[in-house]
Amino acid sequence: MDEQQSESLLNIVDRDYDMLMSSMQVSVSKHLLDEYFTMIWSNDFYYQLIRYSKEEYVDTFHNRPDIYYRYHHYEDELERIRNATMEALENDHPGYSVITRMPIKGGLAGRSFQTLYFAAHQHR
Repeated sequence: MDEQQSESLLNIVDRDYDMLMSSMQVSVSKHLLDEYFTMIWSNDFYYQLIRYSKEEYVDTFHNRPDIYYRYHHYEDELERIRNATMEALENDHPGYSVITRMPIKGGLAGRSFQTLYFAAHQHR
């Protein structure tokens, strides 16, 4: 398989994965493992869940969960996610699961079961 065919196949898999998660109404987002947990992608249901449009989220929070959680006064929840992330990385685990409160526009919070898997190039 040449590089162009491989790229095309990856695009199809990504599209199908997004459609599956959306049809199941599962919020999915991808983040860098930087100090801000910068979000690099999310599906539409993520924005429905937090009640912000994609444009509003990007403009207000610059794809930075640290700003988002701080804005909603949920720094403690982000710290729980950070701690779980660091513990999993330090113990060479492929990911983790954690239940947290997810800030939602309007001052509400919902329970969120978050499962994270590290991309191979980030984990190793």
